[in-house]
Amino acid sequence: MFQATSLEQFAENAPLSVGSPQEVIDKTLTFREGFDDYQRQLWAIDLGSMPVDVALEQVELLTTEVVPTLRKEMEARRAPESPTHPRTHR
Repeated sequence: MFQATSLEQFAENAPLSVGSPQEVIDKTLTFREGFDDYQRQLWAIDLGSMPVDVALEQVELLTTEVVPTLRKEMEARRAPESPTHPRTHR
């Protein structure tokens, strides 16, 4: 039988990055549990369902608050045997 869940419940159990910048940071840092020291992260912003100015605000938060913090945190948590210089895809 289908059971309705709230967005919060769904996001808690799915790899969704929703919420405040700190909530996105905290959630993203949990991904190491499943993927170890991974090197790439992709976020998709649903431009079809929100105004452009809201989407641009989300991009601004990602680039100024979320990504710099994640880079520092992931570097600090990186295992010694992991490559220090991530490979690039060409």
